[in-house]
Amino acid sequence: VRPMHPSSVQGVEDMITLGDLHEAALFYNLSLRMNKDEIYTYTGNILIAINPYKTLPIYDLENVRKYKGVPPGELPPHVFAIANETFCALSRNHRNQCVVISGESGAGKTETTKLILQYLAAVSTKHSLVQEQILDASPILEAFGNAKTVRNNNSSRFGKFIEVQFGQDGSIMGAKMLEYLLEKSRVVSQSPDERNYHIFYNLLAGAPEELATELTLGPIESYFYLTRSGCMSIAGVDDAADFLTIMDSFATLKFGDVQKDIMRVLSAILHLGNLSFEGGDGETLAISMTNVINVIGALTGIDSGQLVFSLINRTTITRGEKFVTPLTRAQVEYSRDAMAKALYGRMFTWIVSYINETTTSKSELPFVGVLDIFGFEDFAINSFEQFCINYANERLQFFFNQHIFKLEQEEYDLEGIDWKKIDFVDNQPCIDLISKKPLGLIFLLDEESNFPKSSDHTCLSKFHTTHEKHPNYGKPKTPSPIFALRHYAGEVVYQVSGFLEKNRDTLRADLTDLLAASTNPFIATLFKAPPEVVDEPSIVFGTNKGSSAAGTKGASLSELIATLASCNPYFVRCIKPNTQKIPNVMDRGLVMAQLKYSGMLETIRIRQAGFSVRTKFSEFVGRYGILAPNSKFEDSRARSAAVMKTVNVTEGLWALGKTKIFFKSQVESILESSRGEILLKFVQRIQAWARMLSKRANYLRTRSAISTLQRGTVLMVLSILMYPPLRRFKYIYSSPNHSLDPYFLGTRIWLARRKRAVIFRGIVKLQACKIEIKLYFLAQYWQNHY
Repeated sequence: VRPMHPSSVQGVEDMITLGDLHEAALFYNLSLRMNKDEIYTYTGNILIAINPYKTLPIYDLENVRKYKGVPPGELPPHVFAIANETFCALSRNHRNQCVVISGESGAGKTETTKLILQYLAAVSTKHSLVQEQILDASPILEAFGNAKTVRNNNSSRFGKFIEVQFGQDGSIMGAKMLEYLLEKSRVVSQSPDERNYHIFYNLLAGAPEELATELTLGPIESYFYLTRSGCMSIAGVDDAADFLTIMDSFATLKFGDVQKDIMRVLSAILHLGNLSFEGGDGETLAISMTNVINVIGALTGIDSGQLVFSLINRTTITRGEKFVTPLTRAQVEYSRDAMAKALYGRMFTWIVSYINETTTSKSELPFVGVLDIFGFEDFAINSFEQFCINYANERLQFFFNQHIFKLEQEEYDLEGIDWKKIDFVDNQPCIDLISKKPLGLIFLLDEESNFPKSSDHTCLSKFHTTHEKHPNYGKPKTPSPIFALRHYAGEVVYQVSGFLEKNRDTLRADLTDLLAASTNPFIATLFKAPPEVVDEPSIVFGTNKGSSAAGTKGASLSELIATLASCNPYFVRCIKPNTQKIPNVMDRGLVMAQLKYSGMLETIRIRQAGFSVRTKFSEFVGRYGILAPNSKFEDSRARSAAVMKTVNVTEGLWALGKTKIFFKSQVESILESSRGEILLKFVQRIQAWARMLSKRANYLRTRSAISTLQRGTVLMVLSILMYPPLRRFKYIYSSPNHSLDPYFLGTRIWLARRKRAVIFRGIVKLQACKIEIKLYFLAQYWQNHY
């Protein structure tokens, strides 16, 4: 037992400066800061954000101005500081930037995403309609893509990567959103104490009477898809007010009349869930609720008779011959739910595409990307959805490990940097278990999905047989329809029931054709233009994108990881302090678990031992070479070292590799500050030259005016003296006392001086021109290089 280091007792803004390096010290520091409403803490250039479960006055315009343009580390930790750094790095390096926001469900990822977008919109050099549209897209996406879960009242049930595109002048020119892994199964089924997507409750609570009548809407309690979980409201949430906000956002994004088509689809989905069927298996089924089927037909533009026939029968065409097969009750209910999910899923994709069409710039522009994807999940009952979500989180954790640990250590070895290696938990074995070809769980699942007579039980048996000895796989000791995976965040037990059905995720071809033939142009468009199918194998799964739900999600995830890898990444780790959503309460076990599986302790160690910033010598000299002007004839490596020595950076804070210079994040602040001082001196000198030229121009104009006035006066006198009647006096009075020669001599002198003044002004103008030309090219050089 030893006393705590003073830094641990007082608390620090950057945890790499902690004297005590263990998980308890990290927890104590975060707890100390949260009790003072300081919810942000740095770990080098990684931001830790704790969900405060209350509103804090730290996000206003004054704080935006406060962080704008300020190098990291000079102000207290804040999400605005990370957003500012991405904006400045984009302007500085002209390379795409991204912010990867991760954490458990309910940790505050979606709010963090919105704050970053708000900051980027606020610091844009020009304000335009597109900025308003980007911000107004959030309420729409939240309504259609978020829902209440047992852990989070506003849980994102899809992932999104938002690219905010910037012009050369630093103004927002557009935005593009890529969506991933929408949880379509939530449309037809929710766990206890959870809700369907917000938009259904918003519509029923906020629709005007005229619209409600047109859509044949009833109370929430009358819809099967909304009541089966037993939860229909959220404390403190006004669904009617949210509906008005969504309508305003539709108007800003110019949805026009199509918003009513969207409402028709929502109403049709709700009524689909109310369909019930008469008859047992082996008998011809019939739909008892004629009024409901008529409403669905009117809303979707499909003949109600054809709809009934297609729901209770499967029609196939083989070799030109048509076959009709009656379906069992379970098959009919599956078809009904599949239609509801297909309608919602394709409508959601259309909404995202429309927003992109409205906000995306036509040109290829550099961007700041923000990733908001659902966090790691472990519920009482975990199914196919949690399997996909947790796999996505495994891939993102691997990306984090690659960037922070593996690639960094490999680069140190490659560049010849002397340092001590740090062990970290590598989750590659778990990823291989799930997705490595040919025996990964995904491939086995797809294989079983292709056999009509296979079942969840046969699929589970194949899982057990193939992987029961894998260290990341768990087989139950007693026969149960479950299996376990040991993820980076802990072990999760999955219920295999429904895996095959959800993985197939298909709508029968005859139902697809029926919807494509709808008289409602919007619905017909959704099904005449199916989602793009990629023929090439997925990088991860080796299956065709679109061949299964897992294949589709895997291919999309691979594209996302590739996009992130092409950017300069920043990381925000969101921490959930407690499960009761109470302000200023830190659950030690919960927080410690999050710190452990997110690798925070190892991250601090590698940040303390290593260098978070590295750049090629030529790029470093191109930006900071002005700090050591006397070294301009040396090579870029020597000049880089000269810059560090000129600024008096302690040797332990930087190191020279073979092709790059490495330094800690605090050194970047010192360099930027010193560079700013030098540039300020240059700017002041340019301003002095500009003022000198302005004053000189004023002086020359004044002198020219005086000369003109003097010249006019002399000419007036001469005109009198040279008047012809007076010229004879030169001849009449020829004696020296009466001679007019001095007047003629004065005239010659004045003419000579006038000629000299003209030549002098020409020389001055030529010199001024040369100075202006030099200043122009100097300004162009600074603009391109600094």
